[in-house]
Amino acid sequence: MLFMTTCMETWILADRTTLSQHYRQHLQESALPPLLLLETRHRHAVHDVLAHPTRNCSNAYRKGKRSFEIVSKLNPAELSKHLPSFVRAIRILNDRLA
Repeated sequence: MLFMTTCMETWILADRTTLSQHYRQHLQESALPPLLLLETRHRHAVHDVLAHPTRNCSNAYRKGKRSFEIVSKLNPAELSKHLPSFVRAIRILNDRLA
């Protein structure tokens, strides 16, 4: 259950640099939610809020291949800035692997 503390869309929204690089000029950045308290949002709301700013992109956000492609590019340092659960997961993994 360690990785189920938040949905992957929360991770994607937390790394705005990677999100912008992936969607380039087609991303409607003004439609992205504030980074504050991302983990408190319901997973369906987070998915919807991510789909909206990419709706005009040829590769609009969808669960599956596209979502995993973005997740593979995420920067852990960016996630650590905004997601306490991510920091906790890294700490636990490091403790177990040490």
